Amino acid sequence: MVQPKEKIDCPAIAAEALIKQLKTKFPNITVKVRPELLADEDIGVEIHAPKEIWRQVDEEAAMLSLQIELETGFFVLPFVYPQESK
Repeated sequence: MVQPKEKIDCPAIAAEALIKQLKTKFPNITVKVRPELLADEDIGVEIHAPKEIWRQVDEEAAMLSLQIELETGFFVLPFVYPQESK
């Protein structure tokens, strides 16, 4: 799903690609990139989704993460949490 024209050459850009694709499908999620790198090629992303859809978001994030890793070599580790009810 990463567009072939996109040049992914660092973990932050890989994280942005995952976030962009998730926000397109689930616009009501909130996302924060974790500041620390887990390794040279790895980065964490914290995702908060409404309770009704958080499992779907978690599955989609895992799938996108794997796809981005296979295509770019960078691993984006998604941490998906249900949002608290307001």
